[in-house]
Amino acid sequence: MFESAGGMSIFPVSRTSGRAGRGGRAGRGGRAGARSIIAVWRVGSIALCVVSLVLGGCGSSTGHQTNAPVAQSNAACQPGARQVIATAVSASTSAVSGRVTVATSGDRRCTFAAVGSAGHRFRAIIDIYEGPQPYFILERTAIEDAQTFTPKPLHPPPLSISGLGLEADWFPQYPYLMVTDGFRMLTVTVIWPGHSQASRRQLAIAISKPYLHTPHGKRAQELANGYPSG
Repeated sequence: MFESAGGMSIFPVSRTSGRAGRGGRAGRGGRAGARSIIAVWRVGSIALCVVSLVLGGCGSSTGHQTNAPVAQSNAACQPGARQVIATAVSASTSAVSGRVTVATSGDRRCTFAAVGSAGHRFRAIIDIYEGPQPYFILERTAIEDAQTFTPKPLHPPPLSISGLGLEADWFPQYPYLMVTDGFRMLTVTVIWPGHSQASRRQLAIAISKPYLHTPHGKRAQELANGYPSG
C-alpha cells in the first residue's frame, strides 16, 4: 500500500544524496559515524558545563533548552506509528506490541513488533536522540557516508528524502532512515521479511511522521544553524 501501481514511490525521494564532494572528514559510515559525532558533542557539552559552573551556574545550554519541551511531550512508542504499522501489516493496533528500552548509545528506543497477515514477523526499531545539534549531526553523518576514496564506491550513497522534517536521509547499505525535526533525531530500522528495501523505506518514512514537530520559517532556519537542508 506504500507504492503506486507502477511501482513508484509515493514519497518524494531524491535519487542522489547531493552531498558528495561537500568536503569534511573521512566517512565512518552511518550509525557508527553518528555515534562518534554525538560523542564529540556530549564531551563538548560536559566541558561547557564545567566552565559554566566556574562562572556561576550550569544547565543553560541552548541545545538542551530547545529540545526539552518536545522531548517531554512525546512517548517513545507513538500511537500514530503503531497505527501506521497495523495498517501496513493488516493487523489490529492491539496486535502491534511496543517495548521501550535504552539503546547502547543511551538514547530512548521503541521496538514495535507484529505478525503480518502472510505470517511474516515484523519489527520496527526507533532510536530517539534528544541531545544537542541533531540537525548538524545528521547533516555530517550523511556527508561522511557519501564520501568515497576508491575509484568505485563501496556502497550506495544516502538518499535525501524531501519534505520530511528539516533533514531526512535513507542509508541503503544498512538500511535505515535518519530524520530530524530540529529538536530530536530518529533512526528508524524496519525489519520486514519478504518486502523490498523500497517498501521498508516508505514504511520507515510513514512511521517517523508522528514523532516529528517540524517548525517553519525563521525558527526552522535557527534550528538548522545556517546549514542548508537537502
